[in-house]
Amino acid sequence: MHARLAAENAAVLTNITALERDMIEKHMWPMTRQLPKYKESYIITLTDKYCAILEFCIPRIKTVLS
Repeated sequence: MHARLAAENAAVLTNITALERDMIEKHMWPMTRQLPKYKESYIITLTDKYCAILEFCIPRIKTVLS
């Protein structure tokens, strides 16, 4: 899966902590079955979802309004 591969690539490039690994691996939750382990992982996950919603919705709203 993308998240696990990204964490492995990061670990090859630099030393990452368990927190950093969890943030990278769990940012795609609920696609990853396990819940994030740390509060920082939840923040990254929610921010990722927020950005994805904006990227999807804003162009469509602009189209409807124009």
